[in-house]
Amino acid sequence: MEARHLNDRIIRTFAIAGASEKGFTITQSFLKAAEGIETMHDIVTTRKMENGVACYYGESGKEKFESFTYRELIDIKINALDLLDDPRNYAVDTEKHTLVMKK
Repeated sequence: MEARHLNDRIIRTFAIAGASEKGFTITQSFLKAAEGIETMHDIVTTRKMENGVACYYGESGKEKFESFTYRELIDIKINALDLLDDPRNYAVDTEKHTLVMKK
């Protein structure tokens, strides 16, 4: 296995038995997703709660949620009203318990 840096991303080249010497290239983010440790999820809907906002992610019928207090939203600079109005503009990182605005 060979590792090299390209635009601040680690690129790994693996040689497959019986394949050409070129092998193929996989990015680190693809490797994480393939290993099942991808933690960033698109938000499908939100609901206002007494002390914050519940952000639902996943497939319809199999939705899970991550809740954020208003103080947490302020600390990560997320506008709660915008999150409630346009939840599909955001993604939730369940491992780090944070939200990011998609561009």
